[in-house]
Amino acid sequence: MHQTEPTPNPTRGAMRDVGEALRVSLSAVLARVAPQGVRPVTLAKDLKIDDSLAARILRSVRASDPLSVLRELPSPQGIRIFLDATAKRGLPVQLQRAATDAVTRMEDLLEELPLGRASLDTAIDGWLPSGRARAERAGKQAVFKAFSQMLGFTVNTACFAMVIKPSAAGDSCDAMTFVAMDGIRRLREGAPILLFGHSWGANDPTRQGLPPMIVETLDGEREVTDARKLLLPDVGLGAHIPVRMLERGTHTRVVLESSTPQLHAPISTALAYISRNQYRRYRTPESPTESFMNATKVPIRVFVQDLFIHEEAFPGFMPNIVPRMDNLSFNAAARDPEMLDIDRMELEADLERLGWGLDRIGLKEWSGYEPALRAAFKRAGWDPSRFRAYRCYIKYPLPFVSLTTWFDLPAAP
Repeated sequence: MHQTEPTPNPTRGAMRDVGEALRVSLSAVLARVAPQGVRPVTLAKDLKIDDSLAARILRSVRASDPLSVLRELPSPQGIRIFLDATAKRGLPVQLQRAATDAVTRMEDLLEELPLGRASLDTAIDGWLPSGRARAERAGKQAVFKAFSQMLGFTVNTACFAMVIKPSAAGDSCDAMTFVAMDGIRRLREGAPILLFGHSWGANDPTRQGLPPMIVETLDGEREVTDARKLLLPDVGLGAHIPVRMLERGTHTRVVLESSTPQLHAPISTALAYISRNQYRRYRTPESPTESFMNATKVPIRVFVQDLFIHEEAFPGFMPNIVPRMDNLSFNAAARDPEMLDIDRMELEADLERLGWGLDRIGLKEWSGYEPALRAAFKRAGWDPSRFRAYRCYIKYPLPFVSLTTWFDLPAAP
């Protein structure tokens, strides 16, 4: 049977040629109908076109690269609206024809791509770093909007802090986990709202040789089944907020009751607990590293993840964060290069050092974060001045993308 050869997608060179043709032709058109340096609002008023259309036309012809021209331009239909408006101003036929031919080349280019304009923009964003950043922001905002509609609630600001210090056992480290959410807003009645979730990994082979892990409240109470004992009393409604804990094997979830909050009535809440012997302190032949992972699972506008490491834990170590698809690696604690190459996500997730203690952790989005975390340190009896702090700040975090930090463990003294 005869098989038709697949049509190759347009090359980068072909895209650049189309972009250059559009820049040259549209620049010539603008030179005849508008003064140099014209503002978008003025151009829109003179040609009687939409402000945003005028802005995109001007932004595209002023771009420094033909690929940027293509990325900034509106759709071919939008360009034709612009050209029709310029024709009414007496544009010479040869300029009109050159621009129209360039638009036709753009249409032909889009027809050759499997997803049309989406394929074009994605390809260009892969070549231009500035385009990738903008595409990432737009994509994350779109996911946030869609996820909010599906789940029926949003969160303005979510703060996650992990605090690690040597344990009394000596060869392990304790950890305090702090989770706070400000502006939890229900969009429809009855939607369940997840505040916190954790999988304990009790049978993790990397824990061999460590003392048993024990979960406590900040006051030292164990065997916690009432989720309200984890809540911080001075945040939002405190321990009066209606929450419940769901435990299934090694999985724990803390959720808001379906009646809270009322529609479009934002609330805030925070919880914290301590895990004794959660991390290994020193390397072994089988476990040269430890890892800290966290993935958001709700629609959040601003997400802050702070990491506090005690002065006696992991000395001289500078952490970094790797965005990854959540839980794809067989053993996330091991820094497996082959698996990491598969599940790594090219997303912006920079880690900023905040110095020692809590003096620089304030947030412009929510003033309640610093006092809440300071209260958690005090209640646990931990001195914040002995911890070095790091922050990852993300707008519109992608759900189920894990932020992973591997710790290079020192040798035992």
